[in-house]
Amino acid sequence: MTTKYLISFPSWAMVVLEEGFAAVTEESHAVIQDAKDAGVCVFGGGLDEDVAPVLVGGR
Repeated sequence: MTTKYLISFPSWAMVVLEEGFAAVTEESHAVIQDAKDAGVCVFGGGLDEDVAPVLVGGR
């Protein structure tokens, strides 16, 4: 079984100044591409912080 990872940040931690936005975007896309290339990327997208998380399966 391949180990899978979730990388998540609260929205307040992702406030980026305009002059750094392009670099953050480029670097984050590179990390995502590396995860896809390694076969460990399962999901990419935003989550609504106002909704409590729910565990639907432990496996």
